[in-house]
Amino acid sequence: MGDGTYLIFDLPLKGFYNWSRKRLEYLGFRPVMTPYRYDHHIMTYALMVDGVVITTDKDFLKFRRAVVLEVDKYEKMYVRALKGVRRVLDGEGMSRPT
Repeated sequence: MGDGTYLIFDLPLKGFYNWSRKRLEYLGFRPVMTPYRYDHHIMTYALMVDGVVITTDKDFLKFRRAVVLEVDKYEKMYVRALKGVRRVLDGEGMSRPT
């Protein structure tokens, strides 16, 4: 792994995380499964590591560092996740993957 942005996957997306992990690492991101169960802990963790949360939980819609996906085929979710991450990174001037 490099110095890229952390992509923090919510627990219900474990299968999607396993499918996309290597692809995201090749792009310079640092995908991880969340070590926390509760939303506010996940949000705090994302703020601490300057990361972006990838989730399907609509409770994250107001959290500015979250990409909320609709459940779909992994390929479609992957493209939407990348677009969402780019939108978050561009909108906040956060660190970008190398």
